[in-house]
Amino acid sequence: MSDQVFVGLGMHVLDGVLVAQAPDSIEDAALRQFQSGLLSRVHATSPRGVIIDVSRVRLLDSASYELLADAGRMTAMLGARVVFVGFQPGVVATLMDLDVDTQALVTALSLEDGMELLRPRVARADADDTDAADPANAAEDAADDDAAATGAAAGRAGPGQKAKTP
Repeated sequence: MSDQVFVGLGMHVLDGVLVAQAPDSIEDAALRQFQSGLLSRVHATSPRGVIIDVSRVRLLDSASYELLADAGRMTAMLGARVVFVGFQPGVVATLMDLDVDTQALVTALSLEDGMELLRPRVARADADDTDAADPANAAEDAADDDAAATGAAAGRAGPGQKAKTP
């Protein structure tokens, strides 16, 4: 596929991460075309991560969800870390009502949050080392770590923790 076709499918590489816009249609043909285009683009570009943006999806049944989840699993088999971003509240409620298993998904609320999850660990360590040199940032980091531990103990995701369900 040419780059123009990929752009037409809503796929762009940003900082080594492929951002793919899921179709707003829940028709099998559109979702299968999305799967195919996503796999082709991942194979061609070898990104370190893939964000599947589902923010335009307003309606999702269990069969359509499985097609999107399969796209994520197939992408992971090609070696890219996958994060789904932008699930709408109504879609989340429907998936929960249908008792769909979403435990295997890594999700984030926004594109920025998804990019943060896919940021290279080396860069995070370097940033942490730089921040630690500044005493004001060190105190802030300690407070963030305490908040994360408290949130985890209470069953909530704290800063920097991955959310597992939409």
